[in-house]
Amino acid sequence: MTKILTISLPAEPADFRECCLTEARARQVPGVVSACVQGGTLRLGLKPSASAARVRLGVSAILGLGLVSRGARALGDTASQLARLPEGAGNEIAEELREHKKGALLSLGGLIAFEVIKRVSPTLFASTTLLRSAWVIMMSLGLFKSGLLGAIRERRPNADTLTVTAVMASVLASRPESSLTLLALSHFSEALTVMAAQRARSNISDLMSLDVREVWVRGEDGVERRVPIEQVGTGMLVEFHAGEKIVVD
Repeated sequence: MTKILTISLPAEPADFRECCLTEARARQVPGVVSACVQGGTLRLGLKPSASAARVRLGVSAILGLGLVSRGARALGDTASQLARLPEGAGNEIAEELREHKKGALLSLGGLIAFEVIKRVSPTLFASTTLLRSAWVIMMSLGLFKSGLLGAIRERRPNADTLTVTAVMASVLASRPESSLTLLALSHFSEALTVMAAQRARSNISDLMSLDVREVWVRGEDGVERRVPIEQVGTGMLVEFHAGEKIVVD
């Protein structure tokens, strides 16, 4: 059953295009299956296994990209909250990356070992079919969980479901080693995906890190001066140079 999460928006979208853009960004967050803007709130439909707190942080990070220049004080608060997101999530990404690297290396190592045994001692290779099958199934436990249980819960197959089907077919055909190549490629591709997500999260963190405490203000005499961001007021002419972050309107 889909869970509902409601998030208050800083401001009501100005038009239909902005509503659609907000909803599309929200649907990019893992665990979100639907998004609908209703006035000044964002109503989200979540997967049963999704964490509401994690989704809330993810949506805040993505929507924060469209909320730049709401005022120095508000931006400072938003940046402080977003700065805490990559740290905890980064540990999870690093752990997931290590698991995929480990799975790819073990799959390749098993494939090489089986091939060596097959060439050196075909009799021993033929007598260890059950052991090889057990090894492959043990290597695929994570895929079994995400592929089979995920398909049952979400009522639709995914990429892991297809991988698990191929593994089971090879085991039933008494050729379990043939699926090790598939497992190695699967773990390798997942590792590349995680690395891309890690890089994207790092870029978002850098973008939203509004650590600028002073800005250039052009006075009535035409001279630029650096003043604390807290002293910027309505009517001041703020100037930004190439490579600087725009932290106020």
